[in-house]
Amino acid sequence: MNKLLKTALIGVGASAGFLCAFVAFSRALGAGWHEIALVGPLFPAPPEEAAPQEPRVIIKQERPMRPAGIGVLDIFQIESPYSTAELEELVRTLEAKLDEVDQRLLDVGEREQRAEDRSTFLDEQYATLSKLRTGLETWENELRQREAEVARDEEARAAREAESWTRLAKLFEKGDAADQSERLLSYTPEEAASILFRLKPTRAQELLDQLEGDSWKQYAEAYRLREPE
Repeated sequence: MNKLLKTALIGVGASAGFLCAFVAFSRALGAGWHEIALVGPLFPAPPEEAAPQEPRVIIKQERPMRPAGIGVLDIFQIESPYSTAELEELVRTLEAKLDEVDQRLLDVGEREQRAEDRSTFLDEQYATLSKLRTGLETWENELRQREAEVARDEEARAAREAESWTRLAKLFEKGDAADQSERLLSYTPEEAASILFRLKPTRAQELLDQLEGDSWKQYAEAYRLREPE
């Protein structure tokens, strides 16, 4: 369909709808067909009838009477139930309420912004703590690995040392007790205790019996306090 023709049909339909609504509204207000604007000329006015004479009564009117004729603008003019002062007061009240609403919206916006800023700050702190925790866990794992390595090294060193004392003790298993006790004195009481501890108790007692005085006391005490490995 031609666009211009379509537009014209829409305009005609809208005008017809408005005219029908206008006529119906005018009739609802009690206007006669000849009193309605736009369509009044199409309907002749009815002949006037002689009204019976009635006594005139003077009525004091507070407001001017509206004209009988109804025009297009008269349909949409409605008497306001408020005075000018009341309307001004109502406007001021509405403006105050609007200002109050605007202030509340501003306060809510500020609180939301503060909450958003706090949420951002907490997220940053959480990320920092998470990163720190990850670093601490990594460091802890490294320390545990290092501790395990040190423990293995200590165990290996202790095993090597124990093996060396065992080999050295074999040199004191046999031989003259007097000569061997003299050799034992070349070691400290603690070192001698490590040697005696690896000998049979009878052989260790035999070597200790060859010692005299304070030497016997020191070496015997070190041997007594020697703990098993």
